[in-house]
Amino acid sequence: MSDKVTPVVNENGSDDEKEEEQETNTNQKKEDAKVEKELDRVTDRVDDEEIGAENIGNALSAINDKRHRDESKRKAEQAALANVKIRKEDVDFIVQELELPRSKAEKTLRQHHGDVLATLKALVNA
Repeated sequence: MSDKVTPVVNENGSDDEKEEEQETNTNQKKEDAKVEKELDRVTDRVDDEEIGAENIGNALSAINDKRHRDESKRKAEQAALANVKIRKEDVDFIVQELELPRSKAEKTLRQHHGDVLATLKALVNA
């Protein structure tokens, strides 16, 4: 017996290789298209628009209007708090017991309309 092995060549062997190569090329093209699409998505950028002087002026006036309204509101609240009558003994008590600055004790006491108990609760829970 002879130990020689003769390779079996399939007539369709070259066709199978071509089909496999075409399939590989098709898969590679799909992968390339997918990568290109992702790259486009990542690198998309929007061109900067010019901001007109009118738009800037409108934005600044809106900011200034809001600032003036907030300032007016704050001043009105301060005036209302200044009208609240508080006792000096109550302020001294809060300053002594909670070791707070006098201004903080006065402000909080005024916010609670001179109610010492409510003021103490608010300061302790804050």
